[in-house]
Amino acid sequence: MRRLGRVLRATAGRHGPLTAAAPRLAHSASADSLPEDPLSRLGGLRGFAAALREGRTSAAEVTADYLRRIAALQPKLQCFELVLADEAAAAAQAIDEMLAAGTDLG
Repeated sequence: MRRLGRVLRATAGRHGPLTAAAPRLAHSASADSLPEDPLSRLGGLRGFAAALREGRTSAAEVTADYLRRIAALQPKLQCFELVLADEAAAAAQAIDEMLAAGTDLG
């Protein structure tokens, strides 16, 4: 999980404007159309952990949801310097594979 945190971290000033392969939404961000926070629908961080362990969600699915949320919010907030979408997706896939192999991620 530490790697995933590093991948998603925004870095200030070194890499220019938003660089990402983040999914683009077909509509502009507005209060009515913002994607829901993925963790809120899962009952927060504890709910996410339980859903992940039980196979009700995947790291890849939640990561994709957050990348869509970033893409929707960025035009209005301009708060991300760098989004490593491909790396985040790869890290999430690796987490899902480790879980499928029976690795206890804590």
